[in-house]
Amino acid sequence: MRRLKSSFLVCDWAREQSSLAVDRELPELDRARLDAHLAGCAGCRAFDGEVAATTQVLRDAPLEPVSFAIDLPRRRFVHVRALQAGAAAAAVMIVAGLSAVGGLNERATTQAPSAQLGKYATDRGDDLSRDHVPRVRPQRLGDRVAL
Repeated sequence: MRRLKSSFLVCDWAREQSSLAVDRELPELDRARLDAHLAGCAGCRAFDGEVAATTQVLRDAPLEPVSFAIDLPRRRFVHVRALQAGAAAAAVMIVAGLSAVGGLNERATTQAPSAQLGKYATDRGDDLSRDHVPRVRPQRLGDRVAL
């Protein structure tokens, strides 16, 4: 089923296009669509006529001389080099801090499984000494370490 646009939205579009058409900024296809809409919509046709007439009056009017001086404000340039350098330094410090924390965390996780395994054997009451605990190389699986 095809949804129809409300006439309000179509007329809104047509009025915008009428303003562009007066300035000769409307592409040929849009001009054809506008003409088709104006043929069936009296309100938009009246608006198009008013826009064209008002624009023509304004273009035909003589230019008025300005009787007073106009001072334009000077543009202020904000020096952002210091801000950029500070942001870059902060980013470097964050990366360095995170890599240091990641390095400490990696060492802790690689030593933890054998220490935990030895502790487990003594907690159970087994007479396994630390020398009899097999060496297992841990593998990283995301945030966890698998044996």
